[in-house]
Amino acid sequence: MIDPAEVPQVNLNGSDDQVLFEHYKKNEVEQYMEMARSMDEAATLLAKYTPHGRDWQTKPADTYVAAIKRHHDRIKSLLDMRDEFIAIADEIATLEIQKQFRSAGSKS
Repeated sequence: MIDPAEVPQVNLNGSDDQVLFEHYKKNEVEQYMEMARSMDEAATLLAKYTPHGRDWQTKPADTYVAAIKRHHDRIKSLLDMRDEFIAIADEIATLEIQKQFRSAGSKS
C-alpha cells in the first residue's frame, strides 16, 4: 500500500499538472525505478553470500538456523523496498494517464 503523502497531488494552488509531470513525476518515476533496480541488485548480491553451514559448525545448530533466517529477512526487506518503489513509480505514472483520459473525455 502506497502512502498518499509520497505521491504529488495536482491542485489549483500548485504546479500546473503538465509541468508537474514533465519536471517532477517523470523524474520521480525514473528515480524510483532506479532505486527498485538497486534493491533488486542488492538482494541478488546478498543471496550469493548466504551463510554456509561449515562456517557455523563449531556453534550450536540453532545459531546457524538463526543466521540463515536473518539473512533471508534482509533479502526480503530489500525485495519489499523494491516492490514499494515500483508501486510508487506506477502510482505517479498513473496520474498522467488519468489526466490524459480526463482531458480526452472533456474534448468529446
